[in-house]
Amino acid sequence: MADGNGVVIEGRQVDYIFLRGEPWLVAHGEFRLQNRTAHPETCTIQACHIRENDKIVPLEIFWIYCGETLLERSVALPSGAALDIRVTFAPRAVYIRYGSQCEVRLAVECGGRQYDAVSRLNIIQEK
Repeated sequence: MADGNGVVIEGRQVDYIFLRGEPWLVAHGEFRLQNRTAHPETCTIQACHIRENDKIVPLEIFWIYCGETLLERSVALPSGAALDIRVTFAPRAVYIRYGSQCEVRLAVECGGRQYDAVSRLNIIQEK
């Protein structure tokens, strides 16, 4: 999602591939934060949820990484910068009905504005 000031937060699709008989365990979503403004912004991760079928569950404990670096929930984003982040949590078993989705939702506040982004978790069952 973007605003007129040029802050962009978008979710990325994550493919999870499971062999037949394996439990479907998911543990992260991926996002990109961009600051297209002429000034630095401070972005704060306010909440993270997982959506499984029609149920949305808040994740109280989660971690934020950029590459291998563990980040705080509040991140300084310089002007013109982009940050690819991975939001991780304890592995969760998911049970997806045909036609349903699983996704990680992130609520972020940047420069006093609220943004929401969705990272779709693509569950693939190998045959």
